[in-house]
Amino acid sequence: MPDLGDVLLWGTALTSTLAALGFGARLRALGSHPPAAKGVRPRSGKRPRRTQDAVAPNRSPGGPMAKMARPMAFGAALLGAGTWFLLLSYFARADIGYAYVHTHTSTVTESLAYRIAGTWSGQEGSFLLWLWVMAVAFVLVDLLGQRHLLRLRTQAVAGLSGAPQKLHDAERFWALTCALGATYVALFAAMAILKDPFRPTPAVMLSVAPEGFGLNPLLQTRWMLIHPLVTFSAYGVSSVPFAMAMAGMALGTPLWARTSVAWARLAALLYTAALGLGGLWAYEVLGWGGYWAWDPVETASWLPWLGTVATLHGLLLAQRGRLFPLVPQVLAAMTFCLTLFATFATRLGGIWVFSVHVFDPSTTSDPTLRFIEALTSSAFNVVLLASLVATALAVTLLAGRILRNDVEVPIEPMRRPWAAVLTDRSNLLVLPTTLGGLAALMTFFLLINRTEGIDPDEFDLKLAPFVMLAAIGLTWLHLGWAKDRRLPLLASLAGLGSGIVTLLLLPGRPLLAGVLPVLCVALGAIGWDLGRAMVGRHGARARARLVLVPLIHLGVMLILVGYSTSQWLTYEGQLTLQEGTPATLGSYTFTLERIEQGTDTVQLHIAVTSAGTPVGEASPGSTHFANAIATQNRTELSILTHGIDDIYVVYKSHLQAQGRSMAIIDVKVLPLVTPIWSGMGCILLGIAGRIVLLPARY
Repeated sequence: MPDLGDVLLWGTALTSTLAALGFGARLRALGSHPPAAKGVRPRSGKRPRRTQDAVAPNRSPGGPMAKMARPMAFGAALLGAGTWFLLLSYFARADIGYAYVHTHTSTVTESLAYRIAGTWSGQEGSFLLWLWVMAVAFVLVDLLGQRHLLRLRTQAVAGLSGAPQKLHDAERFWALTCALGATYVALFAAMAILKDPFRPTPAVMLSVAPEGFGLNPLLQTRWMLIHPLVTFSAYGVSSVPFAMAMAGMALGTPLWARTSVAWARLAALLYTAALGLGGLWAYEVLGWGGYWAWDPVETASWLPWLGTVATLHGLLLAQRGRLFPLVPQVLAAMTFCLTLFATFATRLGGIWVFSVHVFDPSTTSDPTLRFIEALTSSAFNVVLLASLVATALAVTLLAGRILRNDVEVPIEPMRRPWAAVLTDRSNLLVLPTTLGGLAALMTFFLLINRTEGIDPDEFDLKLAPFVMLAAIGLTWLHLGWAKDRRLPLLASLAGLGSGIVTLLLLPGRPLLAGVLPVLCVALGAIGWDLGRAMVGRHGARARARLVLVPLIHLGVMLILVGYSTSQWLTYEGQLTLQEGTPATLGSYTFTLERIEQGTDTVQLHIAVTSAGTPVGEASPGSTHFANAIATQNRTELSILTHGIDDIYVVYKSHLQAQGRSMAIIDVKVLPLVTPIWSGMGCILLGIAGRIVLLPARY
């Protein structure tokens, strides 16, 4: 007899498939042109006469198949929620009769919170969460679309000029958007079925680990309770701008720009929060003394965030006539492709590089063999890769059709003469080629990249040009209000000149030394513009709107300045401490007071002082975890804050003999880390403010 979870999962796949067919039937029935409204003669001051051919306010083309689209979409969301919460309940009671539960939790070692966190600690649970969020998102899209259509139907019945055409275009747009959304929900449900999250635990595994294997020790932290939830919610929300952009390109309607901006802002908010929480997790738990580890998942997760931000800026520039309207559509569509790419490259067998986030680690170090192994070991991997390739190919082909004038897209002439060449569609035929080249480059990099990941110094070197360009661009943007147009140029040149001088004085630090002056100039320009917005003669609501963009950019610069400064001024060392004997690193003195050792734990108590002034007590240590087949020690680090410094203390080893204790610790002093977290807060506050104060108008 099938498990209830399997029934719910198959039901999700079936209802989402029927929803996709229903929305497709509605789109097909609407046709390319609105029906003629014969016999309607609007008269001044009177409601129009309605005949059999007039536009009806509740018209539902497509027959029975189209009528069941919305109920099926609601059913898919409800069944997806049921599947997710059923799996959650299995983890809450540690029902190790299910193989996925048995692998990621234990009946005796974890608290209730960590048992629940095990739900999204593996591939199956996190994928179900992604599926559910996406299904709910498209139900909300359908509801918002119906509200928009109701207003247009009212205008059409009232006989307003052009209302029937607007209604027809909007009906087609919402039908195609929901059809695409339901299609991807059905596809994800099929992939979840392939993963089989409700399979029973084999008897041999129960005999090896009768209490379950337990949650990975590195995941037993408070950040595990929220970080994956935010991350996969961002993945689900990012599918909405993708579907709207594809519908806009296919139908040639500008409606997608107004409707997708709010979803793109929400995705940007969630992606930013996910990156910030991941940075805090790495900084406070994983023990390498940094905000991110240059682990591939950090870099890969940055790609869809960058795509979402680029989409928002592209929408703004297109509305002002400074960018070809197709560009933000392609960016919105490709952002979802980047999400799929990040998932495939970093989470399926460590194809890109070995990562702490890999769900199914590969047994070989050769990237090409890992790629082949991933495709031959699981049908899920094949379907996910095929989905990525098909989606990227669809975006490229659709953009190519538009550029060949097969699909009409309303294009306004750009206002700047120097950019007029960009409006020529024949010149923009390079866009599909560029996208294809990008996909090929991703595949090439995926196959040849080193297995140990990116070295931090190499990461800084590669990041430097992009950071410098961003700083110069923000300087010009926030000084653009000045009457003297030479001011942004002079400020940028001053920053570049200072960077060159710094490089000459401090060779070997291209990012930290050369870019920091440019970042400081940009930070000053943004602060100046922010101050102008705050003291301007505007109402409270208008002033808040003017402040939000500089606030977001201020957050970006604070992160970059804090990162560059802290990495530049960081110093570290390894200390051997004997009980009662002080040891010094920089301006700080460390004295081992005692060592507490339990059955599975070791904890040091170290007094830290600076110039004779107590700073606090550092308590690094180690915790021993064991299950039926493996043991693992987790380093428990300690962070003290003194002035602008974070004192990062990591336990290495200890020895107790002849009544004396000795310990070895790694110490890293990182200055100016606070601006990084403050900058992240500024970005979140600014994006949230724009969502609240600048709602999308459907």
